[in-house]
Amino acid sequence: MVDHFEHNPNDHEDPDTSSTWLIGILSVVLFVITCLGLITVLYQARDAEFENKVVEADYLEIEQLRSEQSGRLEGPAYRLIEKDEGTVTNESIVIPVDDAIDIIASEY
Repeated sequence: MVDHFEHNPNDHEDPDTSSTWLIGILSVVLFVITCLGLITVLYQARDAEFENKVVEADYLEIEQLRSEQSGRLEGPAYRLIEKDEGTVTNESIVIPVDDAIDIIASEY
């Protein structure tokens, strides 16, 4: 009785090396092409977003935003003073930071 069973009787050859190399090289080339294509799409989307947000941005809208931000920076600094202990309500008072410092310093 034979203890060894062969799936393909009398087939003792190794796989063809040329087809293995061909499939391996083509797979690597296809992978590289796919990665380069995805990178190209990514950079095109980034450039389109930059073009839309920076280059084609409305000049008047940007100037209005800058003037609004400059006004906030140049104006007095304010601090929120709470009327109730530990809670901020709609009736809270906004005063300049210098006055708030004086109030806190006088309490302590």
